Amino acid sequence: MAKKYNYEKNGIQYFRKTKTIGHDIKGNPIKKEFYGDGEKDCDRQIEEYMNNIKSGLPVGYEKITLEMAMHSWLFDVLFHADDFKSASFEKHETNYRLYIKNSPIAILTLYNMVSLPIQQWYNSLYENGMSTTKIKDINKTLSTFFSYEITQNMLKYNPCTNKRVRIPGNSQTNIEKLDKDNEVLFLSDKEIETIKNNLDFSNKLHVAILLSLTHMLREGEILGLSLKYVDTKKEKSIKIRQILSKAKIYNKDGTYKRILRIATPKSKTSIRTVPLIETFIPIMEQHIENQKKLYEEKNKEWNENSLLFLNNNLNFWDSKNFRTSWERFLNSCGLPKYKFHILRHTGASLLFKAGARLEEVQELMGHEDSEITRKIYLHFHPEDKRNSINKMSFLMNNLTIK
Repeated sequence: MAKKYNYEKNGIQYFRKTKTIGHDIKGNPIKKEFYGDGEKDCDRQIEEYMNNIKSGLPVGYEKITLEMAMHSWLFDVLFHADDFKSASFEKHETNYRLYIKNSPIAILTLYNMVSLPIQQWYNSLYENGMSTTKIKDINKTLSTFFSYEITQNMLKYNPCTNKRVRIPGNSQTNIEKLDKDNEVLFLSDKEIETIKNNLDFSNKLHVAILLSLTHMLREGEILGLSLKYVDTKKEKSIKIRQILSKAKIYNKDGTYKRILRIATPKSKTSIRTVPLIETFIPIMEQHIENQKKLYEEKNKEWNENSLLFLNNNLNFWDSKNFRTSWERFLNSCGLPKYKFHILRHTGASLLFKAGARLEEVQELMGHEDSEITRKIYLHFHPEDKRNSINKMSFLMNNLTIK
């Protein structure tokens, strides 16, 4: 039976039908035209569209772009979620604002989203100098967003899975990157001695340095440490329950301001109790007493919630200023400009060297996955590797150079 057509556009024949798909706030009907290759195809489109409306999709869902949907996901869903994590939100919002919002894929409709234009965009980013790591990070944001839209019936599949897109990059080994990855992760024995010989425990920075080296605390954990979480008498331990964090406080329109605040550690395993080394206890007690006197001098209340590592005005010790002080200390010691995190790395490597088990170090470090501990900290000092290879020197016995 021949197909019926009742409308022609640009020389092509269609079967056109008009359907009421809803009503506006005044009660007036909202009508939509459908164009099919014959009456049956037109009816099929109408049925599919109405079923989508019944399943909860908004009227006009087929016109919603990636940019529109992603903004709503960020500020109407993630921002108000009961498991809201500022770091995760900030990462996704930054990727959206700096890269996705004004990209070629931003104007594509969400309902008809496929992988090819995303792949082409990634290829273009790489060709214009963006690193593979950054493209992977953007893809993770998009993939997380698309997974949410699948639950809303806006998508049938995730176009950003590994099977559907390939992150561009050079498959050949990048020697320079390998060398950078294998840069010094910890201090040498000589550098440790240099640091120890320059410590003055009346200086709060020096106490923080030794605390990170001996107890493997992160910078934010030290700067967020309050009196109530340090017990030098009974339990003789430090409880990691809060950190000092720099966060973005967002408004609904996407604008934000940066503030320093006390926050909960990012992962559950970071919330831990670290036993105090017996010989460190007098140093910590002296530091606490010094801080108490400083509070009294500044006419500020000293109580269990008082932070133990503040700046000289008893305000949050900004991480930038803290790191500047650390770099000045290194310079005064004649040492290279290492990151503060090298102290934590060094402490862990020394624990391994002393025979501590992987699980013990993992718990003290607050790592969620033991593989993280293994990959980062099961490195050896150059001196250790040299000592190990020299054990093969017996094979050189009785050999002479001709």
